[in-house]
Amino acid sequence: MQLQKQGDDECALAVLAMLTDTPLSVVRTLALKNTNAPSWYTNVKGFSSTIANLCFISGLPDLTAPYERNFPSSHQSTIDLSGRGQIYILWFGTAHVVAYEDGIIYDSGYEGPMPLQTWLDECEERHGEYIRLVVTPIK
Repeated sequence: MQLQKQGDDECALAVLAMLTDTPLSVVRTLALKNTNAPSWYTNVKGFSSTIANLCFISGLPDLTAPYERNFPSSHQSTIDLSGRGQIYILWFGTAHVVAYEDGIIYDSGYEGPMPLQTWLDECEERHGEYIRLVVTPIK
């Protein structure tokens, strides 16, 4: 997996790009296809169907589907990050999504890949303790 750096509010685009091994510029273009929206973020409804279509074409489960595996901060040691997938993290007032592969976090807002605990420490330093951490593996 290659880390792809996001623009403003593009973490979901970057995760999709990383999980599908597609350049972020291509995913960004597809997210704006057939819309007059100035950014993918203002085209979320259309973007959701774009993600679903790209996931289907790529053989990934629909990343817009409801998330399944919730981990409170007290259960970090039970998180299985084998294979590939995405992690949704929620704090008071903000949320973020990142990709992972074989235990390494690929956060489009950071300079390089890192282990889970290092990433969680960095996130806590920036945003405080998280409320919810949801792992969606890609089989």
